[in-house]
Amino acid sequence: MISWGVNAINHDASLTIFNDGIPIFASHSERFSQTKNDSLLDESLIEYALTYGKPDQVIWSDRPVLKKVRQIVTRDERIFDPLPKSYLNQLGIKTNITYINHHHAHAAGAAYTSPFNESLVFVFDGIGEFDTISVWKSNNLELTQLHKQQYPHSLGLFYSAFTKLLGLKPNEEEFILMGMAAYGEPVYKQELYDRFFDIQYPNIFLKENLHLGVKFNHSNKFDLAASVQDIYEEITFGLCNYFKVHYKIDNACFSGGCALNCVANSHYRSLFKNVWVYPNAGDAGNSYGAGLAYFKQKHVYNPYMGYDLKREINIDQVVDLLKKGKPVGIANRKAEFGPRALGNRSLIADPRGRSTRENVNLIKRREKFRPFAPAILEEKFHDVFISKIDSSRFMNYTFKNKTGNEYPGITHRDNTSRVQTVSKECNTVLRPILEEWYRETNVPLLLNTSLNIKGMPLVNTFADAHEFNLQTGITVL
Repeated sequence: MISWGVNAINHDASLTIFNDGIPIFASHSERFSQTKNDSLLDESLIEYALTYGKPDQVIWSDRPVLKKVRQIVTRDERIFDPLPKSYLNQLGIKTNITYINHHHAHAAGAAYTSPFNESLVFVFDGIGEFDTISVWKSNNLELTQLHKQQYPHSLGLFYSAFTKLLGLKPNEEEFILMGMAAYGEPVYKQELYDRFFDIQYPNIFLKENLHLGVKFNHSNKFDLAASVQDIYEEITFGLCNYFKVHYKIDNACFSGGCALNCVANSHYRSLFKNVWVYPNAGDAGNSYGAGLAYFKQKHVYNPYMGYDLKREINIDQVVDLLKKGKPVGIANRKAEFGPRALGNRSLIADPRGRSTRENVNLIKRREKFRPFAPAILEEKFHDVFISKIDSSRFMNYTFKNKTGNEYPGITHRDNTSRVQTVSKECNTVLRPILEEWYRETNVPLLLNTSLNIKGMPLVNTFADAHEFNLQTGITVL
């Protein structure tokens, strides 16, 4: 039986194919359309998905009637968007549809991909139908909602409002605000608390509706970013602590778009014995999460589930280019499903160069202060970074670098890195590249960033790789 999990008609549409409940393909629509955060299912994605067979059913990742009510209440212009059944009919997909609550899909994505039998599950989001924060208890395959916060009281909307105020794009560039925070001091924090928040755990109330943005006088954008980031970390940590104390559970899972905040995720590790962050925590991951909620099945998360770009790669050629100080594009095997490039659609470089970060930011047309992540041989993780855990395979946490200035290309202003550990079992071409690079240089890591230009989705097909080469001059293998 072929089932499609679908997230669409919002931001970052995606599709996951299940065969008898087993996920066999998953992709963001933007990878096929090459339109950043595409809200609709691209026709070429549909065509590719149909090669797996026509769907016997669709599992939709929100409840459209509730969503329409919220859009009326908030005067959202998207009230005129079609309902899922008519939308899918337009695409030639005529089958039964099952609807899953937005936050339930987020929670299922986290709980059913986690290694835990019992856990607390925290969903920190902008807004679902009406829910903005929800807390669940996962016990084996049962998910029970313990708490919810509803619109307009939203930490996600708070964070996005200040993303917009800082001249960044909300629902897309919140991670830039997170990166800016390391360059500032939280001097506005108390003023922000006093003006916007009434906290009565487990309830977090906002004194103003920030859905349409905010005005706030400030003289330093980096200090404002630091203040916003500190508040987000403190409030979510306080909420987590409240439920840990009340339910005496030491395992925690996180999902929702806010769970992409790797700095905050790292702090939760000091509160809980074990932490799992759903690798595709944003809305795109809900096509996968909705299916898991429907089937109630555990799965080990495999990020390499997208478009299969089958071609040979010359490892020696890659390492030779890297040794000459040249960044190299990798577009090989199945594309990643999730927001991070984990080796199959990556731009890699030698992390030791003093000008590496500036050069790669120039190639990607990004702000000069933006940090880059390292990919490291998993068995060498503790040689370079301070960590109480042995792996970090999805870039969900930051770790202190203990090698000083040895790797300036991947070390942020606060001496941290958002690390990807690459195991021998990882189904990525990056593993043999790292192994050969280590043999040649005795360096166990590489700078690893997404194979794209700012404002564009990751490279997906061979044609996309060729276009990236034409625009940047970077060799893509």
